[in-house]
Amino acid sequence: MVDAEALKHDGKLGKLIKKKNFIVLIFFLKMIELFLMLEKEQRLGMFGLILIAIFLTADQAALVPNYLLVEAEFGVGHAQMGAISSVFIIVGALTVLLWGWWVDKYSRKKLLTIGVLLDEIPCFLTAFAQSYTQLFITRALTGLGMGVILPVGSSLLGDYFPSKERGKGFAWFSFAIGLGYLLGAVIAGMIGPKFSWRYPFVIAAVPNFILIFLFYFFVKEPKRGEAEPELKKSLRTGAVYTYKVQLCDFKRVNLR
Repeated sequence: MVDAEALKHDGKLGKLIKKKNFIVLIFFLKMIELFLMLEKEQRLGMFGLILIAIFLTADQAALVPNYLLVEAEFGVGHAQMGAISSVFIIVGALTVLLWGWWVDKYSRKKLLTIGVLLDEIPCFLTAFAQSYTQLFITRALTGLGMGVILPVGSSLLGDYFPSKERGKGFAWFSFAIGLGYLLGAVIAGMIGPKFSWRYPFVIAAVPNFILIFLFYFFVKEPKRGEAEPELKKSLRTGAVYTYKVQLCDFKRVNLR
């Protein structure tokens, strides 16, 4: 005899799965819609930026799930591991200010390339650390490049999308950063205990060596202000938008 409660439970489970599948379908349709609203060159840039953001943030979560393994290998405690995470965050928080300053002055594509390499080279070398000191140094150095993605990504997005659609672009960019952190944690949690805590750093770093090469040579950097209707026609005739926000601009806003 068939259990009625079991059938009821299976029915609810089936509806839940269908609902989740529907949400996933809507998710991908919205993503396709986002890319279709961009021009061909912008689509390539946006796609590359999202992939780079995913792997760049993945290494941020590559260490935490394997704290105990690292502690056992190097003979350190929670306090020492906490110090590594702290210096990583502090260095990243300080350098993001520099990246933000440079974004208004130099090529964003070149800055992204430099920042990704500054992040991923130490991330890759973390897998070969032979002592706590080496681990501490490589994670601190990784923080130097970590801060590049937000200022450079935000600046590029501002020129990929018109003002009415810019919120969608930033939403997907933020989603990519969150997805990267989740991906890093999952990879570290699955691979670390089974093989080694070192492998997740290699897995997180290697894809961006390839992606940043492709981004630098095949993605065209948009002109500053290109997505603004007031500037678009002028820029396409050869004009250059050179205005930079200055400290005095904020003072005028505050006085109003």
